[in-house]
Amino acid sequence: MHSVDYIEENGIIYKIEKDGDFTFSKSVYCGAKKITVTGGKNVIKIGEALPLNVEIMDWQDTPQPGITEPIEVVVARMGADPVNLILAPVNSKAEFDFISNAKGVISITLSTIMPGCDPAYLMVEVEE
Repeated sequence: MHSVDYIEENGIIYKIEKDGDFTFSKSVYCGAKKITVTGGKNVIKIGEALPLNVEIMDWQDTPQPGITEPIEVVVARMGADPVNLILAPVNSKAEFDFISNAKGVISITLSTIMPGCDPAYLMVEVEE
């Protein structure tokens, strides 16, 4: 009988596939934690504030209170040097306002050095 289970080892979630007692597949599924970003829209105007809410959750979208590991935000636009910002989460949550003074497609990456925490990616188009 084929079965699928998930286990956590060292901050990584593994997908385990079995046939009875025989394990025939163990593969990396995802990090045990992840960064989520909400409150955004995909298109804004130059100078418009885009409030973003950031939260660290587990792989099953359960809030993880108490995490204070810094979150690095990297904002990049083609033809410009990236801008870095460090967020200090309180109870696993942080927020910031994104504002651009130039048009273009902006890439926002949020990550932490916490083992087993998947980063978040966001693309925003800035128009005149």
